[in-house]
Amino acid sequence: MDLIKQTVHMEREYPKASSQFVIEEDLIIPDQKADIYKVLLNKSDIIQDEIRVLDNHIVFKGKLNYCILYKTDTQPAGLSSLTGSIILEEQLFMDGLQNNDSVNASAALEDFEVTIINSRKLNLHALLHLSAVKTELYDEEITSDLETDEIIETHKENRELLELSVLKKDICRIKEEIELPKSYPNIAQTLWKRISLGEVDIKPAEDTLQIKSNISVFLLYIGEGEDAPIRFYETVIPYQCTLECNNSTASMIPRISYHVSHSEAEVRPDFDGEERIIGIDMVLDLSIRLFTETTLPVLCSIYGTQHDYHAVTKEAKTMRLCVNNSSQHTLNEKVSLAEDAPAVMQLCHSNGFLKLDEPKVVENGIEMCGVLQVQILYITQEDAAPYASFTKDIPFSYVIEAPQITADSVFSIDNCQDSCLDQLNINMVNGTELEIRATLSFKTFVYETASCNLITDIEMNEIDPLKLNALPSVIVYFVKEGDSLWKIGQQYYVTVASIMEQNNLTSDVIHPGDKLFIVK
Repeated sequence: MDLIKQTVHMEREYPKASSQFVIEEDLIIPDQKADIYKVLLNKSDIIQDEIRVLDNHIVFKGKLNYCILYKTDTQPAGLSSLTGSIILEEQLFMDGLQNNDSVNASAALEDFEVTIINSRKLNLHALLHLSAVKTELYDEEITSDLETDEIIETHKENRELLELSVLKKDICRIKEEIELPKSYPNIAQTLWKRISLGEVDIKPAEDTLQIKSNISVFLLYIGEGEDAPIRFYETVIPYQCTLECNNSTASMIPRISYHVSHSEAEVRPDFDGEERIIGIDMVLDLSIRLFTETTLPVLCSIYGTQHDYHAVTKEAKTMRLCVNNSSQHTLNEKVSLAEDAPAVMQLCHSNGFLKLDEPKVVENGIEMCGVLQVQILYITQEDAAPYASFTKDIPFSYVIEAPQITADSVFSIDNCQDSCLDQLNINMVNGTELEIRATLSFKTFVYETASCNLITDIEMNEIDPLKLNALPSVIVYFVKEGDSLWKIGQQYYVTVASIMEQNNLTSDVIHPGDKLFIVK
């Protein structure tokens, strides 16, 4: 007797560890830059360099890049900016972790504030959230059938399984160049630049991954010329590329996370030597998991008519997919400027920053709560102070549909804040009122780990002759609640096919009160 087995590759996740830490630093304005009059815009990005796995903890290394646009009291520009980086190195305790374990870790910016101390000094305050989860690969041998020369009844159940088919890490390098339109002056000095990716769509194909996104570019600069005009340029360009991914297929289910390990946008000269080219250089570190959803027959129990059989089992864990989808939540709010704020003549730039709370499992879903902070730069009618800004916090609460999710389910939601903010549009209602429209996108992956008993071996014994002889040769059996032909046949050492033939049954469905003739 040979058991037919199939090996299924899976992955288990251990409880997540997380912590918050604060970055507080005073920034001194360089001597060559003008005094600060008012902060207009600020932005920051976390660049992840390295995750070191050690005994009982991990070490996160990276940097916090920041850029601050501020108003000065000098002319002709009236604007200046301050950029820089803060080195990050933080530890996260993970009890029982060993230095050869596999860990997925990420750092997210939860809050970022810039405060003026005096005209030559700023205070930067950032709140970061560091999270990590230990993962472990394992295989389960699923017994689906057996081969034997004896007459043996087998009971099988179809089970939906999620198998890990591809596991790898890779990088996606983004290199693009954008040339200013001819109507724009050459770039003399960059005041503010914002390069960001929209929602990143990654789909598996035959031995490849197809990556698509949009690159949003905004540049505020001082142009060449005697008047040193301040100009801004904004555009969106589509981006797509193909990465090699052996053994992937279009039918596989992706669970792919990424973080930015390098981001740079520099102004370059064109063929005529004029500063008109914006060069974009980004690196995305990808953590790639591709799953295959299959339905396998699982051998649950057996019995024979000539021998007694005992199934040796072990407890095992299998994965089953619950949710894999993308959902969107739309925010729409009208806001008014402060009474003492200058009126809007023209909108220049808007920047959104998502502050997400920890996702919470609720009935049939996952609740996402947080705040969308919107920064708006605009032109006023005041010649002495042509630029002003407006900041608005918009709270939101949204439940991602996840039927039958439980507290024991394992889930992940795209953790890149930039990609969650899919669209941000600002419209002028009038000079003092604005309409903010934003679309938040959430990619959700939920699976559950189910316990089951898998047959690993079959023990065969002779049937006790006293037990066999005690059974009558012909039985009239009245079906009881919970009975099945399988259970009845096992009790009297007859096959299901024999019972069906003796009773002219066309299916194995029986009901309480039915009368069955059983002949040994």
